Amino acid sequence: MIADLQRQLVAANERFQELEEMNELLEEELESLRRHVAEVDGYQLEDYASTTSSLAQWADEFDSEFPLPCRSPNGVEDFRGYMPLIEPHGAEKWWSPESLREMNFKEDENPYDVPDDHPAAKLQITTKAVKEWIFALRVDPVTKGVRLAKMWKRILLRRIFSGQVPFNDGRKISDQLPRVQGALINCTHTPTE
Repeated sequence: MIADLQRQLVAANERFQELEEMNELLEEELESLRRHVAEVDGYQLEDYASTTSSLAQWADEFDSEFPLPCRSPNGVEDFRGYMPLIEPHGAEKWWSPESLREMNFKEDENPYDVPDDHPAAKLQITTKAVKEWIFALRVDPVTKGVRLAKMWKRILLRRIFSGQVPFNDGRKISDQLPRVQGALINCTHTPTE
């Protein structure tokens, strides 16, 4: 009986070592594929519980940009998945007492109540601000939407010709581009076409 237990223990240890080796190989494989996976399955990032969202957070690949083509959130909760990608690296330091003092801002103040040109407005894209001032249960849905709009304004690029930089009061993007000719082609997507 003791001999059987010893054999089982040896077999379990060998299996554990195999799993450790497989885990190392898997991490190496994911390391080479992670950008591809995130780009292909980027639409799943909004679901904080999705494997794609977990992979993107684990991979920590997206230091500066993560464009999502044609994605609009379905609701406030989608931002739980986006926040790890939106928040700049090191943004938690913005909430340090020294940084807040430099911005003339208090930790318990709402960063969504400051004007866009206030130094503390950058806090609007931090996970701490979003959790406290948007995701909190005490915040009503309309206020959540208004605050999300402020955050969107800080992170999105408008790519349409009538878009303005800065948002709503700047020059139109089309004013800064050379004139081009365009043609409108109607297509009904029939098999003949």
